[in-house]
Amino acid sequence: MQPKKSIEYSEATWNPYSGDKVDDGKCEIVNRYGPKACWACGMAYRLRGRAGYDYGRPFQPTFHPDKLDIPLKRKKPTIWATCFMGDISYCAGIWWDRIIGVIKKCPQHTFILLTKRPAIFRLGTFSDNVWFGTTINIQNETYRLDVLKEINCKHKWISFEPPYETINCELTGLEFIAIGAQTGNHPFQPQNEAVELLIHNARVDNVKVIIKDNLDYEPKASYEPWEWP
Repeated sequence: MQPKKSIEYSEATWNPYSGDKVDDGKCEIVNRYGPKACWACGMAYRLRGRAGYDYGRPFQPTFHPDKLDIPLKRKKPTIWATCFMGDISYCAGIWWDRIIGVIKKCPQHTFILLTKRPAIFRLGTFSDNVWFGTTINIQNETYRLDVLKEINCKHKWISFEPPYETINCELTGLEFIAIGAQTGNHPFQPQNEAVELLIHNARVDNVKVIIKDNLDYEPKASYEPWEWP
C-alpha cells in the first residue's frame, strides 16, 4: 500500500505499467508544455536504473510484472490511481490484457484510469469498478471529451490539471472533474477565471468537482469535502 500523496481522488497508487511516447528522452507532454509539465517523467528519471526503470530511457513504455498482483493482495476496498506513472494508451496489448485481468479479479476495488488518447480505447469494454478519464489542458483538446463519451465505461471523468487557458465545454455524463495546478516544484497556477468557468459548467451539468490541494484558489475553502459516490 503506497501513500496517497497528492492524488486526492485515490487512496493508493498502482503502477504495473509506466512510460509514454518518448522523443529524444522527453515525453510528449514535456515536448509540448515544457520540462516541468510532467511529474511522472521527472520521477522516472529519478528512478533510472532502479525499480525496473531503464537507465538510458527511463520513461519508455515499460511493464512491471513484479507490481501486477499488488491489488490482489489487498482485500479492503481501495481506490487505486492506476498507471499514473505513464499513459496507458502506449501500453502494449498483452501487458494491457494482464492489467485488465487483475482489475476484473478485484471487484471490491475501484481503479482510476487516465489517458490523453482516449480514442485508443473506443472498442474496449470496462467493468463497473473502472473510472475512465482523459486529460484536457487547453480548449483545442475538448474533442477528447466527445471521444470519452463513446467509450463503453459506466464511470467517466476529466482531469483539468492544469487548465492552461479558459476552457468552455459541456460536462454532462461525467462523474467528476478534477482541477489542479501543474504538479512539480514550480507549478503553473491557472487563472481564477479558468477555474471558475469549469466549476460553473460542472454545477450546471450536475457534475462533482475536486479542487486539488495544490491549486491557489481561495473559494475552495468553502466547498464541502468531496466524497466518493
